[in-house]
Amino acid sequence: MDRPGKQTGQNILLREGLTLSEVKAGHRKRNWVPLMRGDEVIEYPADQTTLTKRYTEESIRFIQANKEGPFFLYLPHTMVHLPLAVSEAFAGRTGKLIWDAIEEVDWSVGEILKAVSAAGIDDNTLVIFTSDNGAAVGSSLPLRAKKASVYDGGIREPTLMRWPSKIPPGSVSTEVAATIDVLPTLAELAGAELPERKIDGHDICDLMFGKKGVKSPHEAYCLMHGPGTVRSSKWKFYPWQEGKGNQRNASTDRPPSTDPQ
Repeated sequence: MDRPGKQTGQNILLREGLTLSEVKAGHRKRNWVPLMRGDEVIEYPADQTTLTKRYTEESIRFIQANKEGPFFLYLPHTMVHLPLAVSEAFAGRTGKLIWDAIEEVDWSVGEILKAVSAAGIDDNTLVIFTSDNGAAVGSSLPLRAKKASVYDGGIREPTLMRWPSKIPPGSVSTEVAATIDVLPTLAELAGAELPERKIDGHDICDLMFGKKGVKSPHEAYCLMHGPGTVRSSKWKFYPWQEGKGNQRNASTDRPPSTDPQ
């Protein structure tokens, strides 16, 4: 949001000594962000140490209010993206701020699952936990490289799915899938029609449900980041030579390399 004061809520909470006129004039400062409800700013700058807890509490209220019918809850936690922050309850627990933040997100997942169970909708609820990229700090070991790379350490993510009545417990799929497959998969499960305009994702229900012998519905996945990469089964194509410096500006005229994964 480029101007946090564009639509201020009637009871907006202002912090750090800011005035309403400053916020409405479009006050900006690096890493200061508004907290919004719908289209309105309700807090500025947001107290980022409270966000994981507040998102979790809001999600639980939503589950409780909608448990009698079908609902879709999307919870994209701010953590553990930079800048890192953690609530007082989790601060200093591990010796590293990022680990503290990870512990709080882990706590959040547990609270969401408890709320689903308490609502009596375990068997009718699909829970998906995943991420969008590899580590920004530290490492993605045992995978190579990390965020901003198209090696597996930058783009390969664990995905956990839980649906007690549908997904066999302990089942594992090593087939390649991606977040672009989430929309068509959920549409298939909900009986919804996909848009007329063609999208890149495919239904991966058979992979989710652990059917034997099922392969990825994609012949290949293309990722347009930097010079890009193409993944097909266990193989990945890179349009640059190993050790040739800046991958982002690599020339596609160089001989390509392929890496087994």
